[in-house]
Amino acid sequence: MNALLTTEHPLPRCIYQGGDPSRRRRHLVEGFRIDPSAVDRFNRLLRQFADTAPVLDADRLATAARELSSSARGATAACIRERLFRVKAAQTMAADAAWQAPPETVELVRRLIEQVRRGEHLLPERMHPVGHLDDAVLVDAAWPQLRRETLGYADFHRLRRLAFDRAQRDRFDRAAWRQAQLDEARLLDHARECREGSYLPESAPRFAVH
Repeated sequence: MNALLTTEHPLPRCIYQGGDPSRRRRHLVEGFRIDPSAVDRFNRLLRQFADTAPVLDADRLATAARELSSSARGATAACIRERLFRVKAAQTMAADAAWQAPPETVELVRRLIEQVRRGEHLLPERMHPVGHLDDAVLVDAAWPQLRRETLGYADFHRLRRLAFDRAQRDRFDRAAWRQAQLDEARLLDHARECREGSYLPESAPRFAVH
């Protein structure tokens, strides 16, 4: 899970760049017309998740969608898949009582999930290469606030699976995870010392009789 959360395929650069007033204003993606008023509402929503989120317009969204469509070849773009995976991982993290996520984190995940599921989508979900592009931008806005907690939970999940019996797994909580991290670090340090050293005594120096 950790590898999937830390892999980074960036969203199209044009999303985070200023618009080019000399360029023809685009509003169509595969025949679908992007509603500028819906984009304005989406921008206000982004501000609720991050003050530093990009300010979109129909042209930049259409340009990004066309760029992804040309390279995705019908499949959902990798950068969108990654962000949809992140929001699912965050949802699992927030729902696991054993992890004891902070209340503000749980509330942020709840709001994010609500928007991804029932929010106003700027592009139809059936438009498979780019249908969740707006969701991906939204996840990007919220992710800096969720990254540390979600990555911590991924490691918690890994170590809980390694618990040697069912009874121990049932008692595995955040405090047990921290202790397991310390135990694992000590084990790794011991293994490194064994590789670099030796249990055998040093050989006696050689001498010659003249």
